[in-house]
Amino acid sequence: MRGLASRVGGRDLLKWIEERAATLANLGRTREGAVQVNRRVRDACRVDSVRPDSMTARAELKADGTRYAIRFNRVMSQEVQRFSIAHEIGHTLWISEAAGRSIPGPSGTVGVRDETIEMLCDYFAGAFLMPVHDVKQLVREHVARRASGGEDEGGREFECPVELIPSLAGRFKVQRRIAAWRLLLVQELDSWAVIRVERSHVRLGGLPFWEEEQEPETWEATWYETGTAQRKLQTVDGYAVPFGAGRRRIPADMMPAEPYEDARPQLLVSRWWDGVKPQPAGQAKVPFRLRKAAEPRVGVAARTTESMYIALNRGQGSGVLCDRRCGIRGERDAWKPAVERGR
Repeated sequence: MRGLASRVGGRDLLKWIEERAATLANLGRTREGAVQVNRRVRDACRVDSVRPDSMTARAELKADGTRYAIRFNRVMSQEVQRFSIAHEIGHTLWISEAAGRSIPGPSGTVGVRDETIEMLCDYFAGAFLMPVHDVKQLVREHVARRASGGEDEGGREFECPVELIPSLAGRFKVQRRIAAWRLLLVQELDSWAVIRVERSHVRLGGLPFWEEEQEPETWEATWYETGTAQRKLQTVDGYAVPFGAGRRRIPADMMPAEPYEDARPQLLVSRWWDGVKPQPAGQAKVPFRLRKAAEPRVGVAARTTESMYIALNRGQGSGVLCDRRCGIRGERDAWKPAVERGR
């Protein structure tokens, strides 16, 4: 990281990426607000072509002297394609223009396969597709609408408005998990995690399909994102993060009792926090229904038709937020630092 920071004059590396991404986004912004990799963006990054191809990887950047070409997987969704292309453009940030040469990697692709570089290119992609000032403006407008509608009674601050995730994803044409990650980053909620759970009807076996009953509502966790530049929690050998292991069935007693369309503080069982922290691999595989539930904590929940977004402060103690609207009572001090970080 120090070597990369020296290339940008010793400045804060992530701040420099934000500024560079915002400058390029201004070249590609459409009337609808989404950012496109148009000719102006390509020229600024010395990219001659961006074209679909039959390939197994998501995308690839190839160097030809001081110019570049991007290929991307033609069968991916539009949102994944856009993020993958933006990621490859991020690789051009680390090429020394003064030296007039690239850093070739395997098969002539640009950039050695360095985890730090890959993380920073992901960061650039998010900042390019969802510019920081655009996201902050949308959050401010949303909070203002809630205040004008009288939804802020009780003195609560909505520092993690997870109900915005679907609309942010649609506005900027990105995956919802990328929208969640970027929302946490822009709001500087680095100690938070957002988990998406989806409703799935599970048939009860043993009967012909026309007589099979369905459980009225079952939920599975499909992804989680954290408010850190690395996106995922750091782990070490022999450890895993439960929600990082694919779909996980969520027991009924873990689900919020009263899900709202707008994000509200909710008392949640502590097993949610078990899902966003590293644990020994064997323990991480234990189903949530078999885990002991410690003292409940306060999280934030918002629900759409088929999905729910759960936001957790990973650094939170066991104190409970006093809130008139959802009837939660307890010690406010343990929650206060998180509330005061709302921006």
